[in-house]
Amino acid sequence: MAKQRSMFFPNLGEFGVHLCVNLPPLRYSQPALLTSSFRAMSTLKKSMTIAALLLILSGGFSCYYGGSQLGGYASLAGSILSVPSEDAGTIPDSTIARTIAVDVTPRPLSIAETMPDLDSLEVRSFENLMQLADARRVYLMPIDSIVQWVGERFVGSTYVGGMLDAADEEQLVVSFRKFDCVLFVETVLALSEGVASRDYSGSGFVRRLETLRYRGGEMNGYASRLHYFSDWLHDNQIRGNVRDVTEELGGVGRSKTLNIMSKHRRLYRRLATDDSLHQEIVEMEARLATIPQYYIPQDLMRPALDLIKPGDIVSTATIARGLDVSHSGFAYRNADGSIGLLHASSANGEVMVTPSLRDYVVGNRLVEGIVVARPIRPTRIAAAN
Repeated sequence: MAKQRSMFFPNLGEFGVHLCVNLPPLRYSQPALLTSSFRAMSTLKKSMTIAALLLILSGGFSCYYGGSQLGGYASLAGSILSVPSEDAGTIPDSTIARTIAVDVTPRPLSIAETMPDLDSLEVRSFENLMQLADARRVYLMPIDSIVQWVGERFVGSTYVGGMLDAADEEQLVVSFRKFDCVLFVETVLALSEGVASRDYSGSGFVRRLETLRYRGGEMNGYASRLHYFSDWLHDNQIRGNVRDVTEELGGVGRSKTLNIMSKHRRLYRRLATDDSLHQEIVEMEARLATIPQYYIPQDLMRPALDLIKPGDIVSTATIARGLDVSHSGFAYRNADGSIGLLHASSANGEVMVTPSLRDYVVGNRLVEGIVVARPIRPTRIAAAN
């Protein structure tokens, strides 16, 4: 093997730093493993290597490996440069040790950095909640208790209907002070997942909210939003965010055509005059016909209540034509062990706890039962921010 030595020189085009390393091809988003053999280095060579690594670890450079630029916050990689040398011994492959791992994951951003148009009261609400969750070590709780704890922080918040449809163009709506029922459920879930994984960043929250709200986890216009709960549940179950437990809690199948959006397009401002968008909704509704639907009828709810956990997403199955559910919230464990409903209530104009889930369902003549989904705890544990 030819003798090698490490050299560092500026890449004037990118203001980068090149480090002589012996690495396999790197992939974006994987840690860049910077290796060298200090046993074969002279003192000067070691000093130069350490200096370069410190520069790289400080971030802000754009480097290359094998001619391929890598993205990421640190934008780090090595570039091979072999130069004959008389002052370095031979470095056998067996002595190469992977010693330093540099994470190229983007730096977490605050909610103010991520959503610069969010007003200061909304920003403060998010920051206060996350700071409190961290201080109380809520992440140590099981996910069902985390969801209930987070949801309780919003009791008394104002109900405002139609928030997701207020803008002319589809945008990621974020609110921590006012909600409709869907926005409340998605916000609490996204916050709870962050608390569970100790990711208290604003950028992490926004990423999780988008993942919950849109098909495949990516916002791509109005039709990409998961408008029907059956679609929302199916898509999020596929991606491991929740699990449909309706059938295992005693639920039965039902066959219902979901087409209220296309049949009553005049009720949806964006569909009323946009034929192309309307056609996208028609095609989406046609695909929903292949998704199995289950619900727990009112007369089977009593035994199911013993199996429902706090934090379970509970949606009311409606008898209305073309629609699957009419309302959503979270199962709530009362102090006496009974199950209530934590939800953004249009009737009461605020986020509240209804003491009895069963009474709430039985007392509504347009509701024939419930659909239940269970949040899944994220597996990734982030370092505390």
